[in-house]
Amino acid sequence: MAKLSHDERVQLLNEKKIDILQFVMNGEEAQEFLDWCSGRGIEPSQEAAQFFVDMTDENSMLQQDIAEVDDVTEIY
Repeated sequence: MAKLSHDERVQLLNEKKIDILQFVMNGEEAQEFLDWCSGRGIEPSQEAAQFFVDMTDENSMLQQDIAEVDDVTEIY
């Protein structure tokens, strides 16, 4: 399967046409995930993919929150 957009992968995941490991491996973050697994001495798996997605989603939300705080600071 070729690399898919985030929205395409979310749709396929929601339709249960792919699992969370396929979701990660068919996206732009596949190599980052493989490097992350390798660095921790773990095999790519459903559990590792879910943890990776949760971790990167939380980091993304945190970065967004920081950017919003910076935007508000600039207003004052």
